[in-house]
Amino acid sequence: MTSTDLVSVSSQAIAAAQVQISSTVSLSKIDSRCRGWVMVVHAGDPLPMPEDVHGASDVHSTYLRQSGDVELFPGDFLLQGEENHHRKARGWSYYLITYSPEIGKFREVAFDANVKARIKAAMQDGSLDLNPAYLKGAGEIASMVRVIHAMRSGFEG
Repeated sequence: MTSTDLVSVSSQAIAAAQVQISSTVSLSKIDSRCRGWVMVVHAGDPLPMPEDVHGASDVHSTYLRQSGDVELFPGDFLLQGEENHHRKARGWSYYLITYSPEIGKFREVAFDANVKARIKAAMQDGSLDLNPAYLKGAGEIASMVRVIHAMRSGFEG
């Protein structure tokens, strides 16, 4: 092995050491008095069609403790729901988080009607190969599932 080879190997080792393979997400609720849930859908885990999702239990993933840390790897998604008020019925807030290896940390993913319109447009122009049946389904959790399916098919959320 020559000195040039050693420099090349060292550069590769340094580059490999700087690559983030996962990101740690600290779980906590905004208001500890409110009800909530958290689950992780790992890359490759089967998901239902969005039209078959009427609540978090339809996702068929394991609920996590709502405190502590969870490790997200590329292709993993964290779904979270939290009640907006601990005594009064003021709805729920939902969050969809994924690990982004490009930036080396987790990021929140939008799943609103604008994203659904972008998914539909990408399907129509042929840049996203996804069955149109994935556009069916209503509600925030169904929307999260739709976006996960789309991102698994190459959509940039």
